[in-house]
Order: sequence, then structure tokens, then C-alpha cells
Amino acid sequence: MRDQLESRLAELRQQYQLGEEQLRKLVEQEAGLRETLLRISGAMQMLQELLSGDQEKTDGSDLQSADRPNGADRPNGGAKAPQAESGPEAVTVPS
Repeated sequence: MRDQLESRLAELRQQYQLGEEQLRKLVEQEAGLRETLLRISGAMQMLQELLSGDQEKTDGSDLQSADRPNGADRPNGGAKAPQAESGPEAVTVPS
């Protein structure tokens, strides 16, 4: 009986070691995959920024709105629409 228990214990130890090794490999694989995804994400962001920059150039708007003279980015020639004054908002305080 004791021999069977020792044999089973040896099998379980071996399976445990194999499981630990497999887990270690998976953790390394996960880290590598995360690094790859991070690089891909950075490349995607860079391409999106390049595309949006090209879109601005094809629209004829190389200047930022702050660089445009006299509100040239507004359709009515730079005149600002009047803004309504707002007063303080009512606040309800629980009692």
C-alpha cells in the first residue's frame, strides 16, 4: 500500500512540475504578446495622426484655428455669435 502511495505522489509531483513549466511559458508568451500589441497600438496611433494631418492639408487648412487671421475658420467671417449670459443655477440642498 505504501509503495502505491509513494508512486502516486511521485506522479503528482511530476505533473505539478510540468504544470508549473507550462504556466511559466504561458506567462512569458503573454508578456511577449502584450509587448507586440503595444507596438501595434503605437503604430496604429501614429498612422491615424498622419492620416488626420493629411486630411487637414487636403481640406486646405494647414493652419491651426488659433493661427488663422480674424476667425477665418468661422463661416460668418469671424464674427462671434452672441452668447446668452447665464446666471447662477439653483441648487437643492437636502435637509
